[in-house]
Amino acid sequence: MGPPGGTTATGWSGLTRSGRNLVGTFGRARYSRRMDRRARLLLAEANPALAALLGEVFTEAGFVVDVVNDGALAVDRFMRIPSDVVLLDLGLTVGRAGAILIQLRRIDPDVPVVVLSGELEDDPAGWIACGAVACLVKPTRLENIARAVDTALTGTRLALDRTA
Repeated sequence: MGPPGGTTATGWSGLTRSGRNLVGTFGRARYSRRMDRRARLLLAEANPALAALLGEVFTEAGFVVDVVNDGALAVDRFMRIPSDVVLLDLGLTVGRAGAILIQLRRIDPDVPVVVLSGELEDDPAGWIACGAVACLVKPTRLENIARAVDTALTGTRLALDRTA
C-alpha cells in the first residue's frame, strides 16, 4: 500500500509531470551566484524517472540543468562545468556519498549542496557537518526540494553580496 494521498509514476506523493505549478516557488528565473547568467544546477540523481522530473521542473523554473546518475560523473562534470548549486542523491554510490560531497566542497567550498536521501537512518546533522546546506529524506514533496534549492542559491548569493 502506498503513502496517503496517492502516488505518481515516480512513486512520489504530490508530484506532477509539469513544473509549472512550482515556478511560483521560485518567483522568477534563477540567476547565478554573481547574477550574471542563469543559475546552473548539477542534479546528481540515481533514479532516472526522478532525475527526468526534477530536470524538467528546474529547467522550467529558469535553471540550466546538468543531470548525471553517478557520483564519479558528478565530480567530473562539476570540475569541467562549475555549478551554482548541487542537488546530490546519497543513493548514487553506496558508501561513497560522503566522499563525493567532500570532493565537491574541495573544488568549490562556496557551492551550496542540497542532499537527498532515501534512508531514514541517514543523519541530516552529519551531512550538514560535511558541508551540505540542507538534507531532505525521500520521499518528500517536490515543493520542499524546490524550496531547499532556491534557499541554498539565494543564501549563497546574499553572502557573496555582503563580502563584495
